[in-house]
Amino acid sequence: MDSQFILFLYFILVMAPPVILATIFVRLDLFREPLRAVVLTLIISYAATSIFGEIKYGILDIPDAWYDNNFINSLFLIALPEELTKFFVLYFYCAKIRAFNEPMDGLVYGSLSGLGFAINEAFGYAAYYQEESSTVIEVVDSILMRGLIAVPGHAFDGILMGAFIGIMIFRKVNKSLFILLAILVPTIFHFLWDFSIYAGYGNFVYLIYLIQLVIVIMLFRRFRQFQKSKIIEEELKINE
Repeated sequence: MDSQFILFLYFILVMAPPVILATIFVRLDLFREPLRAVVLTLIISYAATSIFGEIKYGILDIPDAWYDNNFINSLFLIALPEELTKFFVLYFYCAKIRAFNEPMDGLVYGSLSGLGFAINEAFGYAAYYQEESSTVIEVVDSILMRGLIAVPGHAFDGILMGAFIGIMIFRKVNKSLFILLAILVPTIFHFLWDFSIYAGYGNFVYLIYLIQLVIVIMLFRRFRQFQKSKIIEEELKINE
């Protein structure tokens, strides 16, 4: 099989799940977001992920003992910094643009910040799979499994974060508390996900996936109800 065709196949398999998910989440919004803002969020999140990776692996000298400790590695080297990366994109870019003008936008742009991260990570893992796998079928299988499980997981974390950000900006709530929850809640889910894998309880990931999926469905249903009760989309930003 031609090597260029195989690389193109890998590219399509990596990109298909996040593109499909991004399309679904954007279309769940009754007031559609501008295509430019959608694409820019994905690009900025992708770039932020590269910066995070460079800092983690190229600048910081992290002791091997930290990587060997499942708790420290899962929480402080993976979950927390990765969710902070998404938070920086969501709060310092997305929440400041004009198109971010109602609570539902927190869910939409939160999903996009997570998917931009997931795309970057998926390309890294695809390269790793090519080196470690002996056949094309094994690489394809690994990429597909990641696209069906890990990629939605990053989007779910972003949506949970976005829910708190959307409520915080457009409702009279404690700003500091909701920012803390926006970081803490997805970080806990992310930590449990990775810790389960490293500790040898990989099947627990499917339970976390199911719980997050149910929460995400409930959030979109609830926020769409908010939208249906409105005449115009734009709402006043109370906390920025």
